[in-house]
Amino acid sequence: MYGIIQNSLKQLVIDMKGHDCWLEIAKNAKAESEYIDNKHYDDEITMSLVNSACQKLDLEVDACLETFGFHWTTKTAYEIHGFLMDMTGKNFVEFMCNVNSLHDRLTTAYPDYLAPVFSVTTDGSQMYVIYQSKRKGLSSLVRGMLKGLATRFSQEILVVSEEDQSTQDIQKTLFTIELIK
Repeated sequence: MYGIIQNSLKQLVIDMKGHDCWLEIAKNAKAESEYIDNKHYDDEITMSLVNSACQKLDLEVDACLETFGFHWTTKTAYEIHGFLMDMTGKNFVEFMCNVNSLHDRLTTAYPDYLAPVFSVTTDGSQMYVIYQSKRKGLSSLVRGMLKGLATRFSQEILVVSEEDQSTQDIQKTLFTIELIK
């Protein structure tokens, strides 16, 4: 993953517990404490930092990843790629329907970017989001991102269910979402 991910996690930790806490997390993860946004780092580094953060913040991994996903979409993504985020949609549903285009644009800035793929359908007040990625174990992160995006667009949602449809090679999760307002 790119350093922008580690830097976002760092900012989340600093916002919650301070800079010294981040330094302890990096030390416990046997990882650096500083990252370059557009440099690619091994996924194991990122996951080691996430696991160390979960322990230090006293959060289960799913809760930690969901909190991080929410932070990513409400803070980091807009600070770094605000113009692209704004171009992607005027509301939550439109944004989600166009999110693959956003990821395509990001591959110019991050050449080795391993973008997930989203399929979105709506049926009245129900929205079905299928998330697919070669990276495993990140459905909770995506749940947090969905909630963060909904908040960003003042769209109240309820994640009604998550169905794991993964294969041996691909993480695939179907999110059923109730659009409340």
